[in-house]
Amino acid sequence: IYATEDEAAEAPVDQASGGFTQEAGAYRYRDVNGDNMIDENDRTIIGDPNPDFLYGFNANIRYKNFDLDITFQGVQGRDVLNVANLDVFPSILQEAFDDRWTPENTDAKFEKPSVDHHVLANFYDSRLVEDGSYFRLRNIVLGYNLPLKKWGITAISNSRVYISAQNLFTITNYRGYNPEVNSFGQSPVNQGIDTGGYPLAKTYTVGFNLTF
Repeated sequence: IYATEDEAAEAPVDQASGGFTQEAGAYRYRDVNGDNMIDENDRTIIGDPNPDFLYGFNANIRYKNFDLDITFQGVQGRDVLNVANLDVFPSILQEAFDDRWTPENTDAKFEKPSVDHHVLANFYDSRLVEDGSYFRLRNIVLGYNLPLKKWGITAISNSRVYISAQNLFTITNYRGYNPEVNSFGQSPVNQGIDTGGYPLAKTYTVGFNLTF
């Protein structure tokens, strides 16, 4: 963000059609090719939807009549284009209100709300790219096998009650609903894009198994 009017006046000149506001409190764009102009030639790659690595592990524990299955899964080093950051998050996040540019807060994270942007400011920029790394408890199941033989029940060979939960928690710095999102499905081109995908549901199940 341009901290002062003098800083904005010394910035590379906007040569894009229509121009965008270069003033104190407005977002500043990097002169990538160093020609002292801001235009379409300054576009560059700023994210990678392909993770550095995937990982996961499963634990299967048995103790007397109890059994516990836990599955964890994670992704490291994946970038997500969070399109909601373009308009939605700056309007609803508390930090966007607490850390707006003002003459007294020139080192702010968010620009002042009165800036008039043109199309260049609506290009996808680094404000929208977030770290999509996460660690998730994918599934957990706790079961108990009833001691039917001790109770004198022989017609049933096995009886088990259980409770399970899916997607119980996710540890991530991603601000969208789900860092695993892919709004365009399995498209080989549009990977790692979040246009407001539905949150991943937490589900709980209680069950009872009988084996005769």
